Amino acid sequence: MASLVFNSAGTLYGTIRGGPTGAGTFFQLVPPSTTGGAWTETVLYAFDLQAGNNSPDGAVLIGPGGTLYTTAQGFGPGGRVGALKPPATSGGT
Repeated sequence: MASLVFNSAGTLYGTIRGGPTGAGTFFQLVPPSTTGGAWTETVLYAFDLQAGNNSPDGAVLIGPGGTLYTTAQGFGPGGRVGALKPPATSGGT
């Protein structure tokens, strides 16, 4: 299952199962600065089967301050909600 959401600046955020770890990724796609240019992809978080945080399985929501939320299965009974907070400074992690 994939989930996608745009923010007010036109950046696309999403989750998808699979990817480099086999479990899934939380990613962003930034639109090109010129028409016809390439979008820029960044993996924000890679779910890891070995760590037990299996796969994203819910919608992506944007909360106050730009925090991104989703749910994942494999965190024990019922799954968990995960949050990715924007960096405190531009270009930070």
